[in-house]
Amino acid sequence: MLGGVTRMTISLTVLILECTGNIEFGLPLILISFFARWVGNYFNEGIYDIHIHLRHVPFLDWNPPLRGAFLRVKHIMTANPKTLRTVERAGVIFDLLVSTKHNSFPVIVEDPTFGSRFFAGVILRKQLNVLLSHNDFSIEKPKPFHRQPHPASYQADVTPTGTLRHRRPRDLEANTPRVDDKLLQSPLASTYCLSYHDMEAHYPRYPIPTPMRQDFHAAAHAGRIAGDELYTLAEEDRAMWVDLTPYMNQTPFLIQEEAPFERAYRLFRSGGLRHLVVVNRHNNVRGIITRHELEEEHITRCFRLAKNIDTDEVYPLSGAPPVGFFRKLRRKVSRTEQVKRALSSSVPMTRDGDGDSDNENDTALNELLRR
Repeated sequence: MLGGVTRMTISLTVLILECTGNIEFGLPLILISFFARWVGNYFNEGIYDIHIHLRHVPFLDWNPPLRGAFLRVKHIMTANPKTLRTVERAGVIFDLLVSTKHNSFPVIVEDPTFGSRFFAGVILRKQLNVLLSHNDFSIEKPKPFHRQPHPASYQADVTPTGTLRHRRPRDLEANTPRVDDKLLQSPLASTYCLSYHDMEAHYPRYPIPTPMRQDFHAAAHAGRIAGDELYTLAEEDRAMWVDLTPYMNQTPFLIQEEAPFERAYRLFRSGGLRHLVVVNRHNNVRGIITRHELEEEHITRCFRLAKNIDTDEVYPLSGAPPVGFFRKLRRKVSRTEQVKRALSSSVPMTRDGDGDSDNENDTALNELLRR
């Protein structure tokens, strides 16, 4: 019973052998545990898999769902994701963080000439929270891709005399801000940006945005955010500009919208990705994929939707022959019907007394069937 519920085979056999000390029962126990696993898999999943689904954990199996072989990335992605510009208003960023729970946001570059939005990078939610909590604003719109960390944030390992500098423990060094907030509020803010140590100084509890000051005390009194740094955005700071280019990841994983679903699944499974931006051939952001879009339930819904909208696009992308009812999606018209249509359009079906036309039609039919 334990083997059928937990789907354990070798490990369960080893545990029983160690408890009993009878090595001669090893082979029968292995056979029984495998048989119990096969019987359990016939009816439902194991208890661990059931708990994973109940807790809505986006756990990915090693192999993709079977219906995923018939889909493309554009069929499963979340279209029109929330995006940010390379230089964005602080109020827009704050409202986006408050209204959504997404972990990552694509950063775009707008082209006013053609009205296109080209992909520039990806920025994480924690980075945006740190920027707003540190008041990394500027009154005038900064020029993107021109800011660098302040020299004070660097600490040389070698002193001018040539000896090694005594380094503090890494945990203390990482949790100590390197740049003062006053520096960011000065005119130098248009030249310098936060360093990596400033961004990670709040680990593991990053700042949390809240729209009103009353929510601070309510959340803190409830104990839901104990130890977190709460922040809000003043009304006069909403029109400030925030430069995202020094902090965004300019080389994330990307995938084309026409790519097969299995390719995106392998990227998530092998690379341990959390999100994947979908672009078209012009490098415009079309959507985003998370692990929730790769679950079998979502793939089944997308497959049925794609099959009802356009059955011509639902076919095996890997070149494997269709199986079962999927064969009807690829071959809606039988070979005999195709031959009859070809004969009706190419060979005139006229009858005469000698029956020569019927013989010619039969000969042409046999030739087409042999092709």
